[in-house]
Amino acid sequence: MNAGPQPDGRLTCQTVKILQELAQWFKVNGEAITGCGKSEYTPPYGLYYTQKEKTVYAYVAIPPMGDIILPQLNGKAASVTLLRDNSNAEFITHWGYELLRQDEIRIRHNKLQRNDVLKIEIK
Repeated sequence: MNAGPQPDGRLTCQTVKILQELAQWFKVNGEAITGCGKSEYTPPYGLYYTQKEKTVYAYVAIPPMGDIILPQLNGKAASVTLLRDNSNAEFITHWGYELLRQDEIRIRHNKLQRNDVLKIEIK
């Protein structure tokens, strides 16, 4: 994090602010780190995955401009929840004439922000 103390042992106000923001993020999203490891699934661009048993956590590094297409999860995902407020993402099974690959699902969540985490429960 590159946030060490000054020579006299004090932390700068900016460092304290960053550490407080990190603590708040961890309070909401800590389950996506604690006890998790590498996911068996491959995330799409802009997301990063961790996994704990049958739960995949998707970190939103780049907020989507629209729906998110999740490869390898068609028929496997039971639910997708935003950890920040426990709201559910909508599963979209079609989109006009646009076709998804057979293994993909499309989800929609209008509240996604950078650094959010989605909890994907696997059947």
